[in-house]
Amino acid sequence: ISDEGEECVPEGLDLKERCEEELWELINDNRHRISLGVQPCNLIPYLRQARVLSEMDQDEILSCHNLTNRSYMLDLLRTQGNGAVALLESLMIHYPILYTHVTGQKPSTEPSGFSGQWLKVFLQCEGKYLFLFKLYV
Repeated sequence: ISDEGEECVPEGLDLKERCEEELWELINDNRHRISLGVQPCNLIPYLRQARVLSEMDQDEILSCHNLTNRSYMLDLLRTQGNGAVALLESLMIHYPILYTHVTGQKPSTEPSGFSGQWLKVFLQCEGKYLFLFKLYV
């Protein structure tokens, strides 16, 4: 626990060395903050590319109402392999302050190895995907 009373991940421990369950504990400890602080439409393109959400999942999330869709997205990701990893990577890209709060680590623009090549490709093509995503929503 830090001086400010906030729990944080020890600096020496890399998130990719943690198991999925440990990552979900971090996420669930911050579930309310994540649900209030994110817009699913910002995260969905990355989560789709990382193949942890399907087109049907996307439609279900976007059809839910406000706070419910954010919580529902977390529930869906929990059922997917590497869902925590992909969620944290998408937070790192779109919500770096929230990522730091959840993980206790500063975001990196280097591919983490969490979901392999997805982060690097997404960062290179982010503008294109977001533009295309907005066309279809």
